[in-house]
Amino acid sequence: MGVVHGLRGPLAAADRAGAALCSTVQKFSGVTRIDVAQAMDICQSTTANPPLSQKKWGLISATQRLADGRVPNAADLSNIQSWQNAILKNYGTGGMPC
Repeated sequence: MGVVHGLRGPLAAADRAGAALCSTVQKFSGVTRIDVAQAMDICQSTTANPPLSQKKWGLISATQRLADGRVPNAADLSNIQSWQNAILKNYGTGGMPC
């Protein structure tokens, strides 16, 4: 399960107007925490306490965790990234109802 932490600031329409998508392809293996954030069009990153002149909205951190919230060991993380997560293109749009 991917968890996105710390999206700083309001995501105003002006912030997203004309912004290019940062994830445009499907990915079925090796799906990292950054891939998941980018699939949600969270492309910009920031830090928790930037200087005032550098403040902007963005991703502070992201992690992939087990269902109970624990940090996975290397073998579990590999399993999550290669077998349990996927990035799909146009998921939920333009489909025909059953």
